[in-house]
Amino acid sequence: MRWEIEPTGCCEHKGQRQIRLCFYLEPGDARYKEHHVDCPVIPKDGYPGSKNSDGSPRSEKKHKQWHNALPKKWQTNPFHNHFIYVALDATDEDIAKQAEALLPQFYRQWQHGVTPGVKNGRH
Repeated sequence: MRWEIEPTGCCEHKGQRQIRLCFYLEPGDARYKEHHVDCPVIPKDGYPGSKNSDGSPRSEKKHKQWHNALPKKWQTNPFHNHFIYVALDATDEDIAKQAEALLPQFYRQWQHGVTPGVKNGRH
């Protein structure tokens, strides 16, 4: 297992630094295949076929054919995302210690089919 900081979830929140942590499984981890998925690579311009005025495809059948024909890539999605809140002057080491402490806790829950989470927890 591993964790990463997801920058899109980071900001200042109520005088603290909000950090979004993403927790990932690796081959051999319980239920790994649930989050290691084959995803279509969608072009920057999206669907090239005819669209309605709201941008939706005119033909669901043609859109489905286009989507199914797209190249695929394997990616591992996080099995859990979690926000921590740290002092504004917290170091990278402080953040890493919290993430490393949380990883086994969330993984134990995941192994037993429980959706990991500590609602509104402060760490």
